[in-house]
Amino acid sequence: MTQSLAVHHEFKGTNIKTPFEKMRARAIINAGLDTQGISLINFNLTAFLSPEKRNDAIIILCIWATEPARKQRNKCKAYPEQAKLALYKRVETLRNFLEKRQDLPEGFSENAYRKMVDAINHEINHITRNAA
Repeated sequence: MTQSLAVHHEFKGTNIKTPFEKMRARAIINAGLDTQGISLINFNLTAFLSPEKRNDAIIILCIWATEPARKQRNKCKAYPEQAKLALYKRVETLRNFLEKRQDLPEGFSENAYRKMVDAINHEINHITRNAA
């Protein structure tokens, strides 16, 4: 998911164009893994579930999955394996919540999970490669 870092600020290369869509995307990206955060993700993700926006939903979730690594780059440089494991646990928890939704397209949560794991691996490798 090399695109996710470039997309993050203004969502270039996506169908996320309106200020309202950008606001929803940022709400997802900044959501925590607590009850309030999961609620924000569930509510705002609905806007990105149409067939033409599903790739955008996955990009947003990938950015969400890797956001803690970008915010704590030094910790990730010092402890890359622990950072990966923590982020994997984060996306596993989100996948479990997403699987409880009745309105998700078939295979969406599994596809999003695989893409988020790939994004985590890419982000941690990027951080550690640039550690020197």
